[in-house]
Amino acid sequence: MSATVSPQSVIALSVLVAKDMGKPLEIEMISRVLFDLKKQGFNVGDVAFRRVPGGVHSEDVEAFVGRLLSAGYARARSPIEFFEDGIRVCETIIDDERRNNAFVFDEAAKLVKQELQLA
Repeated sequence: MSATVSPQSVIALSVLVAKDMGKPLEIEMISRVLFDLKKQGFNVGDVAFRRVPGGVHSEDVEAFVGRLLSAGYARARSPIEFFEDGIRVCETIIDDERRNNAFVFDEAAKLVKQELQLA
């Protein structure tokens, strides 16, 4: 499969699904989801990953979270705490991707949910 899905939409979806599941929102966990999606054959663009103890890390995920932190939409803690404005930003990103790329995004969303259940 070489279906393209925006990495921002995968990251945003990972934030919302993890929050709904009561999972801690950590950069490495979201990086792992994005990495696994890429391994499954989804084209997530030029997202770079590096191995870290216990998993993978993506500067792209860190930058996404950093933008929300600097806007005051999240709080830097371990795990990261997203405020309502940050959740709305994630929902908007997902809505845009779904509107423009529904089939591929929905297929990717299934895998994101599976990956987070295993995390």
